[in-house]
Amino acid sequence: MTAVQQKTIPVLLSGRNALVKSLTGSGKTLAYAIPIIQKLQEITPQLKRSDGIHAVVIAPTRELVIQSYEYFETLCRAFTWLVPGYLIGGEKKKSEKARIRKGLSILISTPGRLLDHIEHTANLSFSNVKWFIIDEADRLLDMGFQQAIVKIAEKLNEHSSDSLQTVLLSATLTKEVENLAGTTLTKPAVIDLAALSEEVAMTCEDFVVPSQLEQHFIITPVKLRLITLSSFIVDKLALGGLKALVFMSTQDVVDFHSDLFSEMLQKLLADSGYSVLFFKLHGNMHQQDRVKVFNEFRECRAGILLCTVSICKCKSHNKGNNIVINFIGEL
Repeated sequence: MTAVQQKTIPVLLSGRNALVKSLTGSGKTLAYAIPIIQKLQEITPQLKRSDGIHAVVIAPTRELVIQSYEYFETLCRAFTWLVPGYLIGGEKKKSEKARIRKGLSILISTPGRLLDHIEHTANLSFSNVKWFIIDEADRLLDMGFQQAIVKIAEKLNEHSSDSLQTVLLSATLTKEVENLAGTTLTKPAVIDLAALSEEVAMTCEDFVVPSQLEQHFIITPVKLRLITLSSFIVDKLALGGLKALVFMSTQDVVDFHSDLFSEMLQKLLADSGYSVLFFKLHGNMHQQDRVKVFNEFRECRAGILLCTVSICKCKSHNKGNNIVINFIGEL
């Protein structure tokens, strides 16, 4: 287990509310998914789909919702009577309503989509909900979902017949996150695994990065940015493969570089014996295309994903070199 799992799982199994501060990529999803599955599979007689939703998880982006759903789906293979499901924008609401009507034990959703169903889907019942998870709370607030989260929490507390166990997870504990915790949590256990050293905290208290992360930067004139990025990609491929995220400022910039690299650089690399795929991801793409790109990039051995900053939140399954490139114009 990771550190956050070691600290969080026993607290959640004891039934306490929790406020968890831990870095992105530290294993927070399993830290709350395992206790949920453990508690739900203990219920006797066994739960049925018709018993309705027992756990609600909200996450900031569609991609993170799908990824969290996949974790729950994997864990539930040993407990086939527990059925996870998800709701996200871009999907057909009619299909989602049918999914809810058929029965779900665990529901993962973006807050906007869940609030939409709360207001317009009559057969969405929260009477049996025992768990409420707010994942990536800092990002949810940055994206303007505070009011939606508060409304969802009020609905859950209003309709749940049991005491609701609430867990809020965040990479940072800003004043906004603390205010949200005060609104949604009652006497929570505070689990802080992202504490900085005292010296760093005094100078850079708002920025927390994993200790194993190495950061480098190159300052280059604007007219040399493209050749610098291209050379960096070629150089890393020559050293033994590359899995990279390249963050860009706008959707148009992503589209331009995706077309350019796919049509020219990918072919030049193939002629030199290097196999690499280029992908793009941004909010103006259809949901089916986003999911397809998301999954293809995770599974490929060598790939470069060009994306806008706000859209991308994924974990690579690749065990090779994983690199994040922030492609900015000026410093």
